[in-house]
Amino acid sequence: MITALRATTLLGEAVAAAPRASHAAFERAGYAILDTVGVTLVGSREPAARIVARTLQSSAGSRLIGTSLRAPAPDAALANGTSAHALDFDDVSPALVGHPSAVLVPALLAVGDEIGASGEAILDAYVVGFEVAARLGRALNPLHYNRGWHATATLGAPAAAAAVAHVLRLSRPQVQAAISIAGSLAGGMRVSFGSMVKPLHAGHAARTGVLAARLAEGGFDASAELFEAPRGFGDLFGEDVDWDRAFANWSWSEPEILSSGIQVKPYPSCAMTHTAIASMLSLRDSVSRVEQAKRSTWTIDRIECRVTPVTPQILIHSRPQTGLQAKFSMEYCLAVTLLDGQPGLAQFTDERVKQSDVQSLLRRVEIEADPTLVEDLTRGRSPVVVSIRLSNGQRLQATREIPPGSPEEPLTPAQLEQKFLSNATPLLGERRAVDAMTAFNRLQQADSVSRVLDCVCG
Repeated sequence: MITALRATTLLGEAVAAAPRASHAAFERAGYAILDTVGVTLVGSREPAARIVARTLQSSAGSRLIGTSLRAPAPDAALANGTSAHALDFDDVSPALVGHPSAVLVPALLAVGDEIGASGEAILDAYVVGFEVAARLGRALNPLHYNRGWHATATLGAPAAAAAVAHVLRLSRPQVQAAISIAGSLAGGMRVSFGSMVKPLHAGHAARTGVLAARLAEGGFDASAELFEAPRGFGDLFGEDVDWDRAFANWSWSEPEILSSGIQVKPYPSCAMTHTAIASMLSLRDSVSRVEQAKRSTWTIDRIECRVTPVTPQILIHSRPQTGLQAKFSMEYCLAVTLLDGQPGLAQFTDERVKQSDVQSLLRRVEIEADPTLVEDLTRGRSPVVVSIRLSNGQRLQATREIPPGSPEEPLTPAQLEQKFLSNATPLLGERRAVDAMTAFNRLQQADSVSRVLDCVCG
């Protein structure tokens, strides 16, 4: 067992002693970074990202992806993290119950751009940061998330500090201090879902990680028992935390990035909507075959969706009025998927949300919390039963437990690349987007990540 005075120390020791990651881990990290840069590019045009960029821009420093702007590394991490999470199109760690890459990648690229780190160093540090995020998630979730904390922010900050400390090659005491500083500064509440503050959570966690690592590098000290002490991280963010579950038998031979894995999103909405969206897509063709006519709202009597009891606590916008709110509306996601097919960015604009066809149909969607459906957020399980009652009396039904893009049902490399190109091309143009994809696919061979960033900045 890990004693009351060992958890913070062991975490610092494990990160400081992390060996070079395996080829398989580098490959998985590379896909995550490519995907995150793509969603950061398209997210950089969003109002939340633009406001942050205007507020923080400077004449020197690290680059803000998708722009010609610069800012000091902590602020660049904040801006790029906000862009990365602005559209809720970024990846998910089931173990974290949050979005690891929207925090880790902006933090690492900001520091990497500042110091000229190699691509391999960035990949290696990403694996380390992901490990910390997932292990903290295992220790604190699902209670932590269910209490209303946004784990992307709260657990992402110390994970980002660990990643940046690794790329800076800090000593063991400095690594421990960096993680402790970031943990002490962590925060973020789920009540902000559907507003600009949610993506700001990711940016703030990235900034906190960079700041904490730089402070520790300069000799700043912090609590040596932040996680396990009374009134510390574990007490405030969890309850009777089993640090042994999180940190015992720590081995880098099977890192979390390979064992628990990453869910890459095919749809730009909250991950809790994805099993339902996939179910509706499977029913959509059946509706067409039954009616043998053009799909229209008058053919639909009612849409019913049975979900786990925790789902309505996350998808809090039953009658959305904005694109951001629609990402956290099961009613909207089901309605727009039936009307439009696979939802993309165009389905989550303010204009589409307000259109009469989707507003009319979403009022026919009924959500029922079913206690017989049991979620497992830490394994990415969010079972749903979606039913469509047609005006001719027929009932169609689909059941799904695992979302597409999950570790059990991953997107193919071709699908990942197509997602990147779809996100990058509107901003960069087709040829430059292909060049950027090629550069990030070869990140491990890059002597300097700054040269790779040239493809997506300026």
